[in-house]
Amino acid sequence: MKTHTFTRDIEFHEDILHVEFTAEMISQNDGIGSYEFWGSREFDKGEDYWSIDKLSWDYDSYTKEQNAAISAYIDENWAEIDEKEGDEYQVDYEPDYDDYDDDRDYDDEADYVA
Repeated sequence: MKTHTFTRDIEFHEDILHVEFTAEMISQNDGIGSYEFWGSREFDKGEDYWSIDKLSWDYDSYTKEQNAAISAYIDENWAEIDEKEGDEYQVDYEPDYDDYDDDRDYDDEADYVA
């Protein structure tokens, strides 16, 4: 797991809280892998993307009421936070492995026995 830090400004009564979050990022892939379609063997590589697995901030720097407001902000904006920070992390991340290259040859004319 990789970590990513980012800051959000959260309205709290008449004040603005500048909260620095630490996110544990997890790599995911939306591909389904190998499959067969009408006798033709295929491979769906999919797309890699990053998503937030755990999100935290320095609770001790804020009051109980402020922490509740921060938690409410996260709950209300989770989808936007996850997508935006995942996209920003994706740009900065350099994978340390080669992309999968499906170099297998498939014979679409093969006879398949059920």
